Amino acid sequence: MSDAANEPTGESPPDDPKLTEESSAPKRPERSSKERVLVWGGIGLLLLLVAFQAHARFGYEWTLDAVQKRLAEDDGPNPRQLMLSEVPPLIVGWPAQETIDDAERPNAKALKLSWIGLGSSYEMSLPYDPGDRAILGVTTKDAPDTAAPPPASNADRGAEPPGLTGDTASPTGTAEPASPDRPASEDSGDESEDENEAESDQ
Repeated sequence: MSDAANEPTGESPPDDPKLTEESSAPKRPERSSKERVLVWGGIGLLLLLVAFQAHARFGYEWTLDAVQKRLAEDDGPNPRQLMLSEVPPLIVGWPAQETIDDAERPNAKALKLSWIGLGSSYEMSLPYDPGDRAILGVTTKDAPDTAAPPPASNADRGAEPPGLTGDTASPTGTAEPASPDRPASEDSGDESEDENEAESDQ
């Protein structure tokens, strides 16, 4: 009995459905090493271009902010002029530097700083006196617009809300101008007397 039970019957075990699906599914073609190099190279180039433009923009803005804060110290309780030798530590990034003649001051020079970007470039000029080499200010046309909007006029605000117009405001929100012949207190007294007479007549 035991030998008969152990003998093979000749029937194959049923196929696993999971293995059948995996074997029949189409295999994704593997990317070649050249394709991977091209994809990662494109991503790296894009990041490099973004970093190049960010260097130009933020380098300009941070340098302008540092120079303006330092120039503001000239008006403080202990005024101290910004000298040309103090400018390099205030510069952020690696702008192109050039010494030019100042267009507004005939006897002055200017240090021109240029941050070159892909879409846009940024420039500023620091005019200085060639004698004592003191910075006279900062000139730029690329400064960010940080001015506050002008206050709205009465016409822009529209009509005033109810209860705020006229000579006096009533609890109902309508204006009750005072009588020109007598004060407002007398008008209110007459109104109360008229109301009492109306109630008595009823």
